Amino acid sequence: MTIQCTQDRQVELLKTLQLWKESISKAKLMRIKDLASMIGKLSFTRTQFRQASLHLRLLNSAKAKAQHRWGWESKAVFNKGMLKELNWWTLKLSSNNPTSLIVRKPDTLLTTDASQWMWGGVCRIKKQEEIFVHGKWSKAWHLTSSNQRELAAILCCLRRLEQDLMQQEVKTIKIQTDNTTTAFNLRRQAAAGPLAQMTTRILNWAEAKDIQLQTVYIPGASNSTADALSRLARSGDYSIAQVRAQQVMKKLGIQAQVDAFATRRNKVLKTYCSPRQDSRAIARDGLAIDWNEQIAWLHPPIPLIGRCLQKILEDKVQTAILITPDIRAQFWRPTLDRLTLQRVDLGPSHLILTPGKHMKQHGWILPPGNMIALVISQNQVKTKQERNYLESVQVIKWRRHAHGLTRFARYLEQQHVGIVQLLNLNTPHFFVSNWLSQIGQNESHSAVLEARTAINMLFDIIGMPLPQRLIQQVMKVHVRETAKVKGEEEIWHLDVLLNYIRLLAVDINLSSTVTRAACMASLIAFSNLRLSELYDANLLSISDQEVKLETMIWKGAQGRVQLILRQLKNDLSCPVFWILKWRKFCTYMTDFTRTPWGLISRDLCSKHIRELMRNAGIQGQIRVTQIRAAALTKLLSNGASKEETDRWSRHASTADTVRRFYDKTGNDKARKLLSSSFNSSISMDRGKEPRRGGSAQSPGYATPSSRGELASELPPKRHQSQPTLKKKRRQRRK
Repeated sequence: MTIQCTQDRQVELLKTLQLWKESISKAKLMRIKDLASMIGKLSFTRTQFRQASLHLRLLNSAKAKAQHRWGWESKAVFNKGMLKELNWWTLKLSSNNPTSLIVRKPDTLLTTDASQWMWGGVCRIKKQEEIFVHGKWSKAWHLTSSNQRELAAILCCLRRLEQDLMQQEVKTIKIQTDNTTTAFNLRRQAAAGPLAQMTTRILNWAEAKDIQLQTVYIPGASNSTADALSRLARSGDYSIAQVRAQQVMKKLGIQAQVDAFATRRNKVLKTYCSPRQDSRAIARDGLAIDWNEQIAWLHPPIPLIGRCLQKILEDKVQTAILITPDIRAQFWRPTLDRLTLQRVDLGPSHLILTPGKHMKQHGWILPPGNMIALVISQNQVKTKQERNYLESVQVIKWRRHAHGLTRFARYLEQQHVGIVQLLNLNTPHFFVSNWLSQIGQNESHSAVLEARTAINMLFDIIGMPLPQRLIQQVMKVHVRETAKVKGEEEIWHLDVLLNYIRLLAVDINLSSTVTRAACMASLIAFSNLRLSELYDANLLSISDQEVKLETMIWKGAQGRVQLILRQLKNDLSCPVFWILKWRKFCTYMTDFTRTPWGLISRDLCSKHIRELMRNAGIQGQIRVTQIRAAALTKLLSNGASKEETDRWSRHASTADTVRRFYDKTGNDKARKLLSSSFNSSISMDRGKEPRRGGSAQSPGYATPSSRGELASELPPKRHQSQPTLKKKRRQRRK
């Protein structure tokens, strides 16, 4: 339900605004009652334009001053500062965009707080993991009251979280604050003079992103996390105990040699760097020493984490241990994730860290959330390969190998080998072969194969592919025992599925799930795309005549492919028809071309397509790949040439591919043909039409009933063997 200004009222208000702008520009006398009348008419549109109160504040102030000075019945010359507000009203009335009256249910919770020197916030998007954001007030901020700081904290949090909010398609944000004035101003979308500008910025941001804001007041006792972020000890003298630090190093399998950020009181190693004047410290600046000579223990202040990562990248540091809060939405977080080799969760910060003397004096608070210990390594080749792989690989592939990688991690713990030690092995394939031989004694053959695939994937990602000669010798028994027996499989006819899809097209009460499944099945049948390729496809253009899509082919000849599907006349199984039908269900989606299937997973799409195939009457074991097999089989049986089949299926060699995977329906007919006479009506044609250049009646096309006669008339072929001299002698003796 939306509300919009009528055309007559729009024209009337625009004429009134234009008259007032001309009069103010030329400094003409205007009646105060006329200004009050215009303010009343503009206030009537307050429901459509939510920020109306903020932009009527200056007009009401000018009216009140003129009335107090000159009287209600007099005229006055008004200040040109009103032109800014009048221009805003002209712009809004000219566009006349409708406003929704539906109050959406909030899907994101944002809690903010501010102090004199910092701001902080905690955001939970769609019941996911909490995101901590915080920052320090720069000199550009001139905030003189706590109300201004609270509004500025909300604005900073929204700007910092903008990318995450857009990716998750957030529509409504519930803001919790412990400041009553801030909650009241954002709720009624109006504010006094000093707070009006900051309130306008927040509302303009929400309007530009099409996000509803719902503000709620909470007591200060319930706002502990955001309050801690606003008074965070970014450079405090907190530290980690030496005993716990040694436990972390033992768990990581690495012994650090120098503490780069410490003092004499909180150092965890004998060799350390201290920012204070200390005769025992090797340096005052931990960023100035070489971290490649000695393995560094890095526990920097939060503002220096970005500089530490930059030094690791520039100096190509091989190994370092970094202690940091587990905080997302930081500019350095993507780089940190890219350089991480190993991670250990230490626990809540108040149990791990010990506050220092200066923190207690200033009332600073430890970082909220958990602390983590990371092994950082910069290797340009490994990092580049890992980044490229992770951009292309899908999460489902990691799930497949999770079991095998878990077994390998347990083996590393038993052998007391860390990740860094594993990467530095000269012959890692010997180590892997010993592990595969060990698990082969207790595990099944399939489990050993799964483990071999997982470990090969792991070493390929880090840029150390394993030599396979020794591993193949170890895996011979397991490969033999798990070899698949190739049996005969009958491929059903594609018309069974297409006829069922045509019946669904005329159903008025078709659900969105069935519509999506029918659309994807039609696209697979007519485009020969795999489900994974179709799921990741982007729709470049959609019209009533054709649909153009682009996707990535991962198997065979890899690369990006663009397909154009044109409308088939009078065919309700056409993919163009089903895409247009499915788009009617997706009016809520902001970007249909990039994510045409919504937020549903690929596994669930496969399940719905298999249910559609089962309802169509297909029996036995059902797989989505059978649609591609049936489509190619029908294409060949209808007389398509090899070039046409190659171009449509994107196969390098159609004959070999069809023989191995698709042409499985002729076995029963071949047996019937062998057991019958030449005059039988059974044929191997499977309904083929005559090829080009001949017909069923022409000499170039032999029918099954005439093949025996033709064989007796033709001369013997070259490959037919002639009777030898020895055979003739044997015949004479007999």
